[in-house]
Amino acid sequence: MVTIQKYSIATFDHDKIPEINKIILKYSENITKSSSHVLFNIEPINLTDVVEDLTFFRITCENEREANDIFTKMVKELNTVDTDFSIWNEETEDIFTTIEHIGTLDIKFDKIQTIKKGTYERIDELKNMRTEFGYCKGYKPNFRPLEERQIESLDVPKESIYLFSKTSEEYSKLTDYLSEKIMAIDPDFELETRIFK
Repeated sequence: MVTIQKYSIATFDHDKIPEINKIILKYSENITKSSSHVLFNIEPINLTDVVEDLTFFRITCENEREANDIFTKMVKELNTVDTDFSIWNEETEDIFTTIEHIGTLDIKFDKIQTIKKGTYERIDELKNMRTEFGYCKGYKPNFRPLEERQIESLDVPKESIYLFSKTSEEYSKLTDYLSEKIMAIDPDFELETRIFK
């Protein structure tokens, strides 16, 4: 009986994606490149902001034990790449990850009357920030009001930045660091944090 295990792998270092996909191809005959916005269910999304940082793949073997052995060998080789990654088993929903703490920091515009010039550019830089405490990731919303215009009557969508850290201590430091950077852009922003794991 043929065993098929379906997985997806996401990484945070875009420069390492080709190296990671090359390793996966050694163990899987079928890969499909995608973007992590699929995992975060972000709709609608600005397509100019999408990076193919997610790879779907499957391991096909004679039995489950052989498939697990192949998966173990693949992970061992992936660990030689100097980057963090997460692998999700689509059937069991098990996650193998070097990242243990995931959450978001939402930026709300409720108290803002005018968005200052350069605000979006500075926020987008934070959405791709890598620090010693972990990683940040984010996407541009499909709609953003113009900067330097009155926005009191507009329903401005929040800007979400996802945070990924190896430990709870690093996650806390990353949250504090990011919050400080955001409030330096505009002290009238409202911040809301959510923790997924």
